[in-house]
Amino acid sequence: MDAPEKAQPFGQRSKEFMSALVIGKEVDVQWNKHDRYQRIVGKVMVQPSDCPNCPKTLDAGLAQLTVGLAWWYQKYAKEQSPEDAGRYEFAEHEAKAKHVGLWAHGQPIPPLGLAEGRTLMHPKRWPATIDETVGVVIAALSDDERASIAALT
Repeated sequence: MDAPEKAQPFGQRSKEFMSALVIGKEVDVQWNKHDRYQRIVGKVMVQPSDCPNCPKTLDAGLAQLTVGLAWWYQKYAKEQSPEDAGRYEFAEHEAKAKHVGLWAHGQPIPPLGLAEGRTLMHPKRWPATIDETVGVVIAALSDDERASIAALT
């Protein structure tokens, strides 16, 4: 998955969402490789905020995709377990279908596209705050998905 850069629409909101999931919490990083920049490529697992005695079962990247604040790259699906690839693909597909987060306006350009020379999309109006963004996202979710997200806060 890839999150928007700071200068991109939803870049700051994406950072704030991920920070809310992991800052000040113990996490497990499940990984088995480094990328070409020697960054760890893996999954960040965190304990659900509503269950202090539970194991770390919340996949932070999957949560990011679910609320439309990141892209999943099919190109790298072979590097994931089939189960994770399916969950990530489904989460992005649902976020697109519900027009949440990045998908609320047009076709956002992922950071990889920017590196290839494509330009940023400039919609007339993006939600102004993280609270407004989360409100738009939550309104588009099913009751079960809202309950899962509520557990994060």
